[in-house]
Amino acid sequence: MDREVVLFTKPEELVAWADTHDALLNLSVEDADILLGYMEGHDYAIGRDTDGNLYRKDISEEPGERDPYSIDEIIDTVCEWNYEMILDADEERNGSEETEDEEQQER
Repeated sequence: MDREVVLFTKPEELVAWADTHDALLNLSVEDADILLGYMEGHDYAIGRDTDGNLYRKDISEEPGERDPYSIDEIIDTVCEWNYEMILDADEERNGSEETEDEEQQER
């Protein structure tokens, strides 16, 4: 039987989960917003079941695959995506002879 998973829609919900289930994490609202934003940007959502276990849900299709996922895995995945974005931006910046727009340069 599938467990009901409640998706986090606000960073404060993820912070509250972390405060209850991972006291050593010390997750800020800004950190949680970044994690949820990266996940959403890659078509995933994070949620929890009634026991507090975390899940990653594919939101690109219905019903969407749902997998158990730890907070460490979430952080590692987001760090990997961020690193890839940095490498891509650096490659684009160094490989292009055109002047980039200011917003892209700031990123």
